[in-house]
Amino acid sequence: MVNADDKAVYPYTGFFAITPPAPSDPSTIGGKWIRLPSDGRLVEYFVHGSTKTDAAILVDCPGGGCTGELVGKLPGVAEWCEAHNVKIISPSYPGFGYSEVRPGWTIGEWPKLDLEPILEQEGVTDSFMVAGTSFGTPHAQAVAVYFGERVKVLGLRVPYVGRHVSEDVGLPLGQANMRCDAMHKERYESGRCSVRTRVAVHVCDGHSIRPQIDVRDIKKNKTNIPVIVWYAEDDEDCPPSHGVWLVEEFGGKSRLFSGLGHVGAVFVDHVKFLDEVRMAA
Repeated sequence: MVNADDKAVYPYTGFFAITPPAPSDPSTIGGKWIRLPSDGRLVEYFVHGSTKTDAAILVDCPGGGCTGELVGKLPGVAEWCEAHNVKIISPSYPGFGYSEVRPGWTIGEWPKLDLEPILEQEGVTDSFMVAGTSFGTPHAQAVAVYFGERVKVLGLRVPYVGRHVSEDVGLPLGQANMRCDAMHKERYESGRCSVRTRVAVHVCDGHSIRPQIDVRDIKKNKTNIPVIVWYAEDDEDCPPSHGVWLVEEFGGKSRLFSGLGHVGAVFVDHVKFLDEVRMAA
């Protein structure tokens, strides 16, 4: 449950993280939802685009602080989906939007625990595309590692890789400025925390401390997945060296931005990014 005092701490609404409802009241959710069979958590997700039964599936992994609603709000995305018969499924991570927290969870667990039941509920049994932005890029990497050959293409926009890989190949830590302290960790694990606190601890515990994901496992598993990488040379949040390394590691098609910073490179030409992902599938 969330304290009444916490509701004023993080007052964002719309497609950004907001105070979740009581688990007994899923009718308040604006998107879709699933009650997970593994632990009973409620998970929110959004479906955008084509409603045809033969639509191509694209799993969208949203950036930090955003829910699965965001991608459908971006200019031109709805029209692009209809034009190319694409259905986008975009989950909200634990602690984001109305998705309930699972204390101690890691990004490496997310595809199995949260995404797989969503895909089953949506009737997705075949291959699909995956695209992630910023904070969503390690989630997208985890999806590619977990689902293997079911993933037709991996799109990474302003990406970063996990601590283990960064340290192993000599890269600066991705999102290294994100921190959580003992007080926030205690409140998180007890359930007495704001959305802001849940997000901060999720980033620290789920990615920086225990990522349990190594993007190189895509190649170790002998999975030939095309990789698209868009990154910015002046990115102040996700080190551009991570984008360079991903391009070199996977030999994927890339685009380099300059003069836009992190946020600009997140949003510019997103329909073109999605179309590049689609065409590589």
